[in-house]
Amino acid sequence: MGHHNMAAAGNGSDFSFGDYDRIANLFSDAEAEIKSVEQQRILTVVPAINQLRYAGFHVLQSLVDDQVERAKHIGKAESHAKRSMHDALEAGVFGSLKTIEGFKDDYRFLELPAIWPEYVDKRARIEAIRREMLGLRPRNHVSHNDKLRGYNQELYAICQEFEDRRPILNEELRRRNKRVLFQCVGLGAAVVAAVATLIALFL
Repeated sequence: MGHHNMAAAGNGSDFSFGDYDRIANLFSDAEAEIKSVEQQRILTVVPAINQLRYAGFHVLQSLVDDQVERAKHIGKAESHAKRSMHDALEAGVFGSLKTIEGFKDDYRFLELPAIWPEYVDKRARIEAIRREMLGLRPRNHVSHNDKLRGYNQELYAICQEFEDRRPILNEELRRRNKRVLFQCVGLGAAVVAAVATLIALFL
């Protein structure tokens, strides 16, 4: 991300342009992650957006408070901007996991490994990421941002591959449903024949 030059007005005490540049860059990076997640899938990114609002509030407060309070507000603004990025990335990861579960449910009547052998390895990787997400401690810590970014990109790529497979799987599902229908019709005909035979024997 490019640097942003910001001017600050306060009560006359010294301030560092570097502090505001750093926050501006974090703010911009977090906003980019939010937009990316919104484009990937329909998700709520309200927590991430709220964190940016808090960051903006503290930046404004830093411009009007004294030197000591300014430093506190700068620190809080930076923390909220980092947390915003974390919340956006986490929303992307959990959104992808939810999409993947929907895919699995859509094709629950198919033997996916038989149709798509690579599916087994992909499911194993998905479950590994899910376990790693559950094992992140402490939860919601911004130190996980780089790891979350990697998970988000990997899972989104898997989701895209799953979507590309849908036409083939939909056709296989239609063939499977036809077979089931014919089996049900055959079974129904056999039951009718059996009932007719019994009726004929007892009349």
